[in-house]
Amino acid sequence: MRKLLSILLLLLLISGTVMAEPSMEDTLQYFEEIVFGKRYPSFYQEDAPLRRLNDPIRVCLIGNAKSEDALYVNYILTELERRLNLDVSLVYNVRNSNVNIYFSDVTNLPLLVHNYESGKTEFWSKWNGNNINLVEIGVDSSQTAEKRKALILYNLFRAMGMKFSSDTYTNSLFHYTVQSTTEPSELDWKCIELFYSPKVKPGMTFQEIKQAVSGSK
Repeated sequence: MRKLLSILLLLLLISGTVMAEPSMEDTLQYFEEIVFGKRYPSFYQEDAPLRRLNDPIRVCLIGNAKSEDALYVNYILTELERRLNLDVSLVYNVRNSNVNIYFSDVTNLPLLVHNYESGKTEFWSKWNGNNINLVEIGVDSSQTAEKRKALILYNLFRAMGMKFSSDTYTNSLFHYTVQSTTEPSELDWKCIELFYSPKVKPGMTFQEIKQAVSGSK
């Protein structure tokens, strides 16, 4: 029986059904891409500081948000709370929020979200020093429910400070061409956990973060 189980496990590993947990090396490499823009030479700076939206994170849905939109945002916030122990919640008054997600026809979104341009710049972040203190996200309410989820996921984490897209992993929420992902990959979650690690502080460079989490220079 043990031999049979071992063979089945081996077959699962070979087929890719059982995925190994991303290594710290893989996590740091992808982290440098999505947080610091390593794949974009015109943007990348070795001494660039990390900017981050810190908790408490209060999200307000504004405009033509549907019940499934609210359920999905609440699901993502619940995962952030469960995995990272962040103080996050949905609120119903813009006076109490620091993340405002606007649902409207794409023609109206430029009037609601700073610098909004459909398919290019669908979020805006305001910061003081290296702390992001206000986020605006535009979601085209005419899109399907699945597409709205993908837009929410893609732009929420970028607006929080992980602002660069990548073409490295097609199953990643940060992949710049897909934008149909509604669940972060395990590597995505590892990067998000690192981004909000107690060892990582706003203003740190990538090398400082790498040294803090792995002890390497």
